[in-house]
Amino acid sequence: MRRLYELDAIRGVAALVVFTHHWLTLNGFPAGLGIAASIAVDLFFVLSGFVMARTYEGRMRDGSISAARFIALRYRRLFFPMAFGSTIAFLTGIAANGVPTGEAITSYVLILAFLPTFWKVDAFALNLPAWSLFLEIAANAVHGTVLARLTTRVLASLLAVCAALAVVLLSAGYGRWDFGVLPILSCFPRELAFYLIGIIAFRTRGDASFRMRPNGIAAGLGALSYPLYAVHMPAMLFLRALGLSSMLWALWSVTLAAMMAISASSRTASRSENPQACGARPAHRPSDNFFIVS
Repeated sequence: MRRLYELDAIRGVAALVVFTHHWLTLNGFPAGLGIAASIAVDLFFVLSGFVMARTYEGRMRDGSISAARFIALRYRRLFFPMAFGSTIAFLTGIAANGVPTGEAITSYVLILAFLPTFWKVDAFALNLPAWSLFLEIAANAVHGTVLARLTTRVLASLLAVCAALAVVLLSAGYGRWDFGVLPILSCFPRELAFYLIGIIAFRTRGDASFRMRPNGIAAGLGALSYPLYAVHMPAMLFLRALGLSSMLWALWSVTLAAMMAISASSRTASRSENPQACGARPAHRPSDNFFIVS
C-alpha cells in the first residue's frame, strides 16, 4: 500500500498548529491560535477516518480482522508516545510535590489506557491532548463494531445526524473542548462527524487523486506529527517548572518528538529488512505506521 505524502504533510502541519497554540497559551496569550487549533483537531479526525477505512475496513468486512483486534492495534499504535509524555508529567509532579497520592497514581494508570480521570475538573491533567485520543479510540471502536458494516448511504445519514447534534450542542454552549469530562464527551458527535467524512471520502473517492511523489519534507512532517502532539505539553511544562526559557520549551519538545520519530522509523526499517525477527509480520503496510491522531 503506497504512502500518501499529502496526508503526511497535512497532519504534520496540523500538529504544528496545535503545538504553537499551546506554546502561545503557556506564554500568556490565552487565545493562542484558537480557531486554527480547533480546525486542526477536526482535520485529525477526517484523516483518521480516511486512513482507517483505507487500511482496515476491507479486512473488517471480510472478517479477517475483528473489531477487538482492530481496537487493540490502534491502542498499540498510539500507546508509546502518549505514555512517554504522560510519564514525564507524572514524574514532574513527583519532583514538585513528593510521593504521589492515590488519586495521582490512578490518574496516571487511567491516562495510560487513554481514559479520563472522570471525577476531576481536569480530566486529562497529566497530558492535555489525550482528550482527543480518548475520542479517537472511541471513534475507532464505533468504526470496528458498527460503521465498517454499514453502507455509504447509511453513513451519510449518520453524518447528517451527528452534524445536527453537534450544532445543537454548540448552540447550547457545549460541543467545545474544556477540561472536564462532560465537555469532552459533548465533542464526540462533532468529531465523529469529521471521522465519518473521512470514511465516506475514501469510499467514494479512493486515494487515486493523491499523487505526490516521495517527498522528504512531507514524510518528516508526518513522522513528527504524533510524537510532537503526544509529548509537547508535558515537555513544555517540565521545562517551565525548571524556570527555563520558553524558547527552550519549544526546542525541547520538537527534539524529543524528532528522536521518537527517528526511533520508530528505525524499528520499522529493521522489521522490513528482517521480517521474521521477533515474530514481525512478513509483509509491511506503510499506512499501518501512520500516527493518525487529534
